[in-house]
Amino acid sequence: MNQRTLFAKRVRRLRKAANLSLDKAGEKGGLSGKYWGEVERSEKSPTLDKLFAMARALDVPIHALAQIEREEDEEKVLRRSIDRILDKSTAKQLKRLYCYLLDTSDAN
Repeated sequence: MNQRTLFAKRVRRLRKAANLSLDKAGEKGGLSGKYWGEVERSEKSPTLDKLFAMARALDVPIHALAQIEREEDEEKVLRRSIDRILDKSTAKQLKRLYCYLLDTSDAN
């Protein structure tokens, strides 16, 4: 997957996480919903000014737009992040997390 496609997926994920339609994101950022759609389909590459507008609309720092990871690496990134958290956890916190995981895995 190329950088433009990864960026497009990142923008779409952030927009959906912000619970914004293309048009609403466009309104908030001063860009058209059509333009947002073109970026999310990898048809357009935004200029720096448009990146700032998009970040403002999504209420994220601009660097959040560039935090793209390869899809196949996402599990590895999550595992490393979780491992760092677990390494700093107390026995009591680990036990609570373990119980939570057991409870949620039974529900599935």
